[in-house]
Amino acid sequence: MMIYFVTGNKGKVETAKAELSPLGIEVVHYDSIEFSEPRSYDLNEIAKSKANQAFNVLQKPLMVLDAGFYINRWGDFPGPFTNHIIETLDLKGIMKLLENEKRDCEFRNALAYMDDTLDEPKVFYSSIKGIVSEGIGSDNPKRIGWSVLHKIFIPEGFDKPLSEMNSEEYAIYRKNRQPIYSSFGEWLVANR
Repeated sequence: MMIYFVTGNKGKVETAKAELSPLGIEVVHYDSIEFSEPRSYDLNEIAKSKANQAFNVLQKPLMVLDAGFYINRWGDFPGPFTNHIIETLDLKGIMKLLENEKRDCEFRNALAYMDDTLDEPKVFYSSIKGIVSEGIGSDNPKRIGWSVLHKIFIPEGFDKPLSEMNSEEYAIYRKNRQPIYSSFGEWLVANR
């Protein structure tokens, strides 16, 4: 079974391939769609909109993933506007604003799948709680980062940012987080 993953983020594609391949799902990267993204704090709404737009172009089974980074102290901001905040402030600016503040945070993901048998996209949701690190971690040349935030995000139960985890630690993190791709893949195999 083959599906298109419509995203410009190669890190997301590699993760999806690793988790969906064992289920017999071939993921094909497609990044040539410019989305008109709704201005909304609702990840499900954004993911559905993107899936519909992509399906109108491709007319093939596809998925999109929208994510947001939520800092509790900031009233769950920036949420789906994370990329804009990173472009504006960069990681140093975010760290500066969090000085002497609580650092609880969370990643939320909405994966939307669409094909010609559905009236509207099917959405899968996950969240990963953690904290923002005190400093900016280094890059890990062996791993494609899905976001620069992997340098400052420490998942719950760990003591270092994702970018500084060795392969064993990262494998434990991946095994214990909410598996959005696997949940989607299991649904897809059972329903298609």
